[in-house]
Amino acid sequence: MTPSPEQLKLLQDNLRKVLTYRETYEEVYDHILSALANEPDNINIGDALNKIIQNDFGGYEKLSRLEKTIKRALVKDTLRKYSFFLISYFEFPVLIYTVGLSLLFIYFSLIIKVNYLSWSILFSIPIFAPGIIVNIRHFKKGYILGDTKQSARDRIFRTISRIPMQISMFVFFTSIHYKFNYNQVSIAIIFIILNIHVLAMLKLYNYEFKKISVNR
Repeated sequence: MTPSPEQLKLLQDNLRKVLTYRETYEEVYDHILSALANEPDNINIGDALNKIIQNDFGGYEKLSRLEKTIKRALVKDTLRKYSFFLISYFEFPVLIYTVGLSLLFIYFSLIIKVNYLSWSILFSIPIFAPGIIVNIRHFKKGYILGDTKQSARDRIFRTISRIPMQISMFVFFTSIHYKFNYNQVSIAIIFIILNIHVLAMLKLYNYEFKKISVNR
């Protein structure tokens, strides 16, 4: 059968009620559309949908299990790619540029003698940049896909984006509460690491949208 626009809308609405994440929704939706092509034209769309879900997925309950499996795989893939992008800055030949620019930054921070206020302003860059990336990702995803349905990658992406804030709060807490003395070099090194994290996040962002573009 070839579903009418009304039948497609019914199919989409039914799947949206059952499935939480966009990735699972798209995979199941495409599979059902392919399976419907083998069904007779006179079959009721609801009956055809229930039949396909039961025969191909083992019922609606199994769909939830499938979604959890897909989510775990996507979270694992996101963490793996983030780790790969982060580590890439500490591997040759990129390591040469990482060390060179880091030493240059540390040198100038010592020469200029960056004060507390200036460090606070500088640290706001890696602290707030990940949040901006997360919001741009959300709106760009909606623009490309025409839909802002939740992605299985959303939560892990937000968790990764909070790393600079958590590290900065740790530094602030230990310096105030435990009177730990962070010198210019240690502060500069922490700042550099946080910015490398932001660069890795940007690469992760680009990686995700390349995959989306390929799959469209």
